[in-house]
Amino acid sequence: MLTADPIHKNNVLMRLAMAKITKDMTMGEIMKQVPHAREVIQKYFHGGCWECPAHQLETLEMGAALHGHDVNQIIAELESPEN
Repeated sequence: MLTADPIHKNNVLMRLAMAKITKDMTMGEIMKQVPHAREVIQKYFHGGCWECPAHQLETLEMGAALHGHDVNQIIAELESPEN
């Protein structure tokens, strides 16, 4: 979640602009690159990704399919600075 601090918000937006999220990225890559990934991943995957050893191998597309979610919707939330 973004704070009211404009410097923090600009830093988050810059990191998001540099890190284009794709369906082929592993869950581990996303969790490292996206500041608010934890909230989005918990919403769709019930937070199990941090404990699961497959997070370094499983792609976002694989996880979305296994959990019955639209990968494009998840990407849109991960790329949204509003989270």
